[in-house]
Amino acid sequence: MKTRHLSKGGKFVIICLILVIVVLFILTINNNKTRINKITINSSIHRSQEFLKQEYFKDYSQNFTYPSLYVPNYDPKEYSVSMCVDSISTCLYKKMDLAIMLLFFRDSSDTEAIEDIVSDSENFLATLLSKWQQAEVDYSYMSSQLPKGEVAFDLYCILGDVFDDKEIQRNMLESFDGLEWVNLTIEQVGFRKITDEYWSFKLVVEELDDRSIKSHLDQKLGETFELIDNKYIIPDNIDADKQVFNAIIHTLLAFAEARDNGFDISPYNKDIEELEDKLIEITFIKLNSDSTEIVANSLYALSRIESDNYKVTHKLAQKLIKNQNNDGSWSIYLNDLIDIQKTRNMDSVFKSRSKVFLTIRVDLALEEFRKVYLENEKE
Repeated sequence: MKTRHLSKGGKFVIICLILVIVVLFILTINNNKTRINKITINSSIHRSQEFLKQEYFKDYSQNFTYPSLYVPNYDPKEYSVSMCVDSISTCLYKKMDLAIMLLFFRDSSDTEAIEDIVSDSENFLATLLSKWQQAEVDYSYMSSQLPKGEVAFDLYCILGDVFDDKEIQRNMLESFDGLEWVNLTIEQVGFRKITDEYWSFKLVVEELDDRSIKSHLDQKLGETFELIDNKYIIPDNIDADKQVFNAIIHTLLAFAEARDNGFDISPYNKDIEELEDKLIEITFIKLNSDSTEIVANSLYALSRIESDNYKVTHKLAQKLIKNQNNDGSWSIYLNDLIDIQKTRNMDSVFKSRSKVFLTIRVDLALEEFRKVYLENEKE
């Protein structure tokens, strides 16, 4: 019986088929791992901004619990309490939260898609500015032992910061005692003393001398490590790990602000590295690393402080990019199965509103990541 041998042409065909199979296999593996570069980041941000533009100008009056959140030229005096499940002030604050987050895009290099909604947000906040400049600042939401006023301490400072308002800045400088604004201990107030004082520090840091900056940073560092040791966790609807997470985020941001204003933070390098390590541990082990908010906030803080944990920051960015929805948004959870399970009983309105806020948070995180780690990369 004769043995059949393949012709040269036949061997060539088989070799080509094998090569095709190998290439397809490699592509399949690589497809499961989203490559992070300026092109993927830019594409993701563009898609998300198209989503934000569409959602912002939708008419939510018929099927949205918080229609005032997205209505341009919102006047709280014309707003009925029956239209909001919370108080009018709460609705106003949520509208402010949205507008402020959108204003953070003003320094971005590519916001053409959302210029209109950024401008609308700026106009909305500008109408409040003159009313808030002379208002009594309210600290009582942090503790009943603190003074009650008309406008929340943190939002008051944020409003002053986004408009670089010298009157609000002057008011906060006058109430700064050289160390702090909230004259209670971390044991009495908890994590909000750290998170909310960050905004006042950000507002006035350019006017502080190095001694005052150092004193404040030393205090925030000590308070944050107290929380890490779980000594002073206050009763709240936020669990202990989330309280520590939020405190670390804002302490790292405070160091970044000090650095950007010429203060030498290098003597704190070991402390900063310890905070970064703790933040990463909480993100991936103690909290849900499938939570869009946790991943985005962690990425933003690590990028803002210019962390050397490149593998971690790229992993966080990769996780966000890979799980972007087809419409350009992000859901509450990055894992589709977990999102379905955990949000099954959530109000659809809450889920819809959350997608808008979360998409802005992710956008800001990806932009900071791009600026710090990919700025010199060619597209």
